[in-house]
Amino acid sequence: MADVYEGSGARFTELFGRDASAEEDVKVAEISYTDDQIRNAFRETLKIRGSIKTVQDDNVLMGVALEDHNPVHQLKKYAFRYGLSEVLLMGTFEAGLGERVVQSAVDTLRGNEGLRNLRLVGQKSEFVGFIHPGEELEFVVDKTFTLDEIVAVEITGVVKRKRENVPVINITTKLGGSFPKSEAKYAGTVYSRSFLMHPDKLDAYWTAMRQEPSNNVPNILIDNLVPSAMLAFLRDRTGKIDGINTSMKFDYFQEPKPIRQDESRWYHVDLLRARDPVQTEQGYLYKIRAVCSQDGTLISSGIVNCISRQKIDVS
Repeated sequence: MADVYEGSGARFTELFGRDASAEEDVKVAEISYTDDQIRNAFRETLKIRGSIKTVQDDNVLMGVALEDHNPVHQLKKYAFRYGLSEVLLMGTFEAGLGERVVQSAVDTLRGNEGLRNLRLVGQKSEFVGFIHPGEELEFVVDKTFTLDEIVAVEITGVVKRKRENVPVINITTKLGGSFPKSEAKYAGTVYSRSFLMHPDKLDAYWTAMRQEPSNNVPNILIDNLVPSAMLAFLRDRTGKIDGINTSMKFDYFQEPKPIRQDESRWYHVDLLRARDPVQTEQGYLYKIRAVCSQDGTLISSGIVNCISRQKIDVS
């Protein structure tokens, strides 16, 4: 299967890239749909979830859920080191909100015949700008398209500054009728970390997402543990926590099991061996592949790009 993410970062000004007058049924991987169904579902979702006022508590809640305590999201003096005037909103929070927008539209679409099995099977998040707590994050839909039995939706998160919409995150979500099978062969592990997810952490996540508590564990939540594992790897090697994510891209192979009020679950992240980081003006640029599992079962795999001023051996 071709990588639907490749070449999908181009900007589009139209709401949807396909011809709105072409209303024939499209059949993709056990699902079928029309343009109107997709368009109307996202329009209704954006009316409800399209704009969110962010606060510093979002960083606190995500830090609890993910065990991510990067000081660049907590203290101004660490933000200053990256040339910023304020702390940063966590990129994992932005990615989670974007996933919620798409999932809400998918929940609506599942009510249509031919779309009962529709689900998220992957997400790519590109952090193209900075957002600070207190700013309003708004999502807009750029385009939908199909490729190799996958429906892809591109959305952009923007903040309004000086009457202009400034993009801060580009998200490409892959939708399909079933999870793909992993055919990848993974390299050796350079670092591993396990995370215990219990109801309090899950409640913190759903609170940050502006949703009622749920037992469900979205794939994006497990993927968002990878940056936490990378920070732990850096801390173990250098004694410092220092880094900023630039992009994350994951494919989903199974839905995580829910967590009930009387139980907890372990999630495991393996960081795989990679090439040496590339030195840039901002620091060292790392490209790390990761594998996420639950109870020994593969949940997702993907690649995270990040920048840190610290250099470690990842080979």
